[in-house]
Amino acid sequence: MIFNSPYPDVEIPDVPLTEFVLSRTQQFGDKPALIDGPSGRTITYAQLGGAIRLVASSLAHRGFGKGDVFAIYSPNVPEYAVAFHAVSLLGGIVTTVNPLYTADELARQLNDANAKYLLTISLFLENAKTAASQSKVEEIFTFDLTEGATPFATLLQSDGSLPEININPAEDLVVLPYSSGTTGYPKGVMLTHRNIVANIVQVEGVTGIDLVDEADTVMGILPFFHIYGMVVIMNMSLVKGATVVTMPRFDMVQFLELVQKHKVTRVNLVPPILVGLAKHPIVDQYDVSSLVELFSGAAPLGQALADEVKARLGCRVVQGYGLTETSPVTHVYNRTMTKSDKLSSVGPAIPNTEVMVVDVATMEPLGRNKKGEIWMRGPQIMKGYLNNPDATVATVDEEGWLHSGDIGFIDDEGFFYIVDRLKELIKYKGFQVAPAELEALLLSHPAIADVAVIPSPNREVGIAKGRIKWLSALANLENKDEFEEQITSLEDVLNRITNLTITAPLTYEDVTKAIPINELLNTYLERQWKHARFRHIFLSLDLRPDLDKSSSVWASPEWLRRGFELIVDNAVLAMQEAGTPDPKIWVTTRSKDTEVLITIENNGPTISDVVLEHFRQGRAIPKNDGDRGSGIGLQLTKTIFETYRGTMQIEKREPQGASVTFTLPKFQPNEANKKKNAE
Repeated sequence: MIFNSPYPDVEIPDVPLTEFVLSRTQQFGDKPALIDGPSGRTITYAQLGGAIRLVASSLAHRGFGKGDVFAIYSPNVPEYAVAFHAVSLLGGIVTTVNPLYTADELARQLNDANAKYLLTISLFLENAKTAASQSKVEEIFTFDLTEGATPFATLLQSDGSLPEININPAEDLVVLPYSSGTTGYPKGVMLTHRNIVANIVQVEGVTGIDLVDEADTVMGILPFFHIYGMVVIMNMSLVKGATVVTMPRFDMVQFLELVQKHKVTRVNLVPPILVGLAKHPIVDQYDVSSLVELFSGAAPLGQALADEVKARLGCRVVQGYGLTETSPVTHVYNRTMTKSDKLSSVGPAIPNTEVMVVDVATMEPLGRNKKGEIWMRGPQIMKGYLNNPDATVATVDEEGWLHSGDIGFIDDEGFFYIVDRLKELIKYKGFQVAPAELEALLLSHPAIADVAVIPSPNREVGIAKGRIKWLSALANLENKDEFEEQITSLEDVLNRITNLTITAPLTYEDVTKAIPINELLNTYLERQWKHARFRHIFLSLDLRPDLDKSSSVWASPEWLRRGFELIVDNAVLAMQEAGTPDPKIWVTTRSKDTEVLITIENNGPTISDVVLEHFRQGRAIPKNDGDRGSGIGLQLTKTIFETYRGTMQIEKREPQGASVTFTLPKFQPNEANKKKNAE
């Protein structure tokens, strides 16, 4: 059956995106529109409109016009919105690129999108040049001043004149973000002006809740290259007259400082950051009382975690749902429409949106309280995937239903719940286990800091994904008795799960060999299964360590040392797959465990240079294919390099080899947490 939105349909203006945005923002004049968090650099609403027109004029004089593609390869800065809307104003198409991409990954997107110009920052210029040389890019711009590229500031030097442009909002593309969709390599998602305008108006049509307005200050943490940051933070906030404080990267301390300094009222987040806000002791050192709402998206949020954050920060915690292919919002939580608080729900569908829950085996529509794949239909649904008609047909059917690839259900009050991704369901003898659902339950245990559930091969039943075989954990506990007390209470939590069988005991010795948790651990371990590694790990639990208050990273140095080991292991694997000589790379600690030393030796003359270059760029994992770009290596290096890069020392040794040393803070156990764990 089809479930309709409980809200009345809204009228969607038939106008181009930037015309729509600027018609709303001109009334805000000298009010700050965007503030660069680290520097305080500010663009007012009046300056925003003028800058957009000047940059558009300069681009037009360079020959950039309707249908041309402009790539932005940059972290969040205030000028990102200027560039985005200048291109949109001309009828051009913005393709936004993950700034963590390597040169090869960037080149792949530039070529697929047929980009004419590329905008980046000096830090990524070398990658940009390498990628541009492999594509049809005609000119590279940088937001900051640097040699070898055209400064973005020069585009502000124009007469402001614009050619006559005829944009068809329903047909003409405005943005081309890349998404893997329900499966496969990243694909260009073709979104029209009408798609984005419709989604903004649809969200405005959600009644009964306090939406963002001109009195708000919004934190721009989530990257603008991603549809969530691009539309929900950058565009919706500007349309409503709010002030957006941008952060080029997430750092817990800087985030808390900016919330306190600018009295931020709303933050759009993802669950891993919420875990840190719930559990990191440093949060208590800052005044975050200005926060009114934290809005979670991009991954399922469990009730226990939402409750914990809400209780600690004293603000609303809600979540929504959507996809890159849906521009992105399809559901928003609404407390006024339910008898009890359901923080784990994404809420009902927004106006003009229809939803079905479909049985993944029979493809038949399901009723309430039955889990199936979520299908959606509405004006925010993408036009299709660029250069990939087969993927388009597989995702959007003839009747306009977008098959999300997500598993969920609708309850008796019309509230939807997202359980997990269809491709991540773990199947065993007809039963289906949703990893995210199990993870949310495990996070409710006070001893668990983070968790990831992964599939385990099970030859007994002849399938690639099998039952929950046994548990493995990383614990920072004093002794075996203390550990076993935690596991006993943990098993009480696990007993709440139907069809869960622990077929082998968890031992203290297992714990000392376990690996740390990361939000992309699933991806990493899935790859390792293919190489006959980690044969015993199915569900990996990270029992809460004593936290190091001297570090802005929510982890102990031991956690980070283990992270380095994963990075190095992945680097070795990548080079072996690429057919390069077998390198010898290992991790050791010295100076009373306050330093991590990575030693590189090899049989070939170039491997040390390759590995060192990745360290210098903040990426310690060589690439030889597109699939490796979004794995655990990059996610771990994001945490490690951003925190300890200033301590990095590189020493080359002739004729071959090198060493890379990072200095970690002295680990001092937190007695309060230690006592709490013991209890």
